[in-house]
Amino acid sequence: RLPTNPPTPIAEEPEPKPPPKPTLLSRLRAHYRTSDVMSIFSAEIEAESYRDALAVAEHLSGRQAQTDKAVIYRLRALRGVGEREQARKLLLDNEINDGEFYLAKAELFYHEGDLDEARSYLDKAGRSPVRFMVRRVFRPKLLYSLAICASAHFDEEPGPKTRKAAMAAWYNLKSLMRTSPEHRYYKKADREIRRISKM
Repeated sequence: RLPTNPPTPIAEEPEPKPPPKPTLLSRLRAHYRTSDVMSIFSAEIEAESYRDALAVAEHLSGRQAQTDKAVIYRLRALRGVGEREQARKLLLDNEINDGEFYLAKAELFYHEGDLDEARSYLDKAGRSPVRFMVRRVFRPKLLYSLAICASAHFDEEPGPKTRKAAMAAWYNLKSLMRTSPEHRYYKKADREIRRISKM
């Protein structure tokens, strides 16, 4: 009787590795059909997809990251996700001749209680080009901030001159927003006009 050889064990096939997950940037490159990082970053900002935009911003070249547009868009994203300290640093470390940037700087100084600096930057915002935000979006924001500062100035230094300036600022905003009476700017203007007129 011939000896029987034990059957040769069949080598187990190694399990195929799952394909690597596509990165955020590669997904967005496919989505926007472009490999240009600045274009993708800009599109994500304009879509208000701020967290993804900040992740994409890490891939900008040094030169791209320093452009006015990249700094202003990064600022929008940081404010959009509530990164106040980073946004503050960006504002204080840069000086960009753009109405949107100056308006953000004015808002920062207003919230920090520096009314003179806030009003100075609002003046600059009103006289500077607005390159990356449409005027119809920018204008109400500017008028609202002007009115808020005028009210604060009146509260600090009540008198006929500051009262007149505050009333005029709120009437300007209310007039601009007259077709949107449900908007918070219009409602705030209404409340402030009533409050100041009683004082």
